[in-house]
Amino acid sequence: MGDRHSARHRSRPTGRPRLRVLRAALAALVVTGAGAALTLAAWTDGAFFTTTVSSGTVDLEGAVDFLDPLNPGTVPDGLDWREYPGPDAANSGEVKRFVPPAIDFLNLGPGESRSATTWVRNAGSLPIALQFDPADPASVSWTGADPFPDPPEVTVSATDLNGSPLPALDGWVLRAGDWLTLTVTVATPADWDQANAGRSAGLQLAFRATTDGAD
Repeated sequence: MGDRHSARHRSRPTGRPRLRVLRAALAALVVTGAGAALTLAAWTDGAFFTTTVSSGTVDLEGAVDFLDPLNPGTVPDGLDWREYPGPDAANSGEVKRFVPPAIDFLNLGPGESRSATTWVRNAGSLPIALQFDPADPASVSWTGADPFPDPPEVTVSATDLNGSPLPALDGWVLRAGDWLTLTVTVATPADWDQANAGRSAGLQLAFRATTDGAD
């Protein structure tokens, strides 16, 4: 009997060390978890920059004479460059117009041809594409109270700043500072009807420039 009680008495304390080990393990887990939560903090940094944004300009200028006609200078510096906005003053920004002032093509008869020289240049900062079609009334038009029944033929040819002829004026792209030399020719046919005699009309040429298609 005494042995059985002694054995039973000795077996009971064995649970307490296990409990202490379990508590220690749980405490360790709690400490480990808290430490993991603290490591979630993040440090950040960034890079920033500033710059300037500006818009370009569209400016088509024309010239019909030199600054000093009696002592012509060089092209383009010696030319009398001016703004010729034409009758449509509302056009600005994307479209500019150069309408040369009156050029004398006086006293024409049948089978005659007269020519005059004008210049256009891109005085803006953006590339521009010219728009000019002699068959389009928006480019070539006649005005006046006593127009010709059969208006003379008008042609315009051009050379670039190197003196090379342009294959076509319409759609030609001018970079900033580029210019063109234009030759305007007015001609009458040999069989020009006498009904055109004694008449006078204003000839208007409108050279337009746009950023559309100038890339």
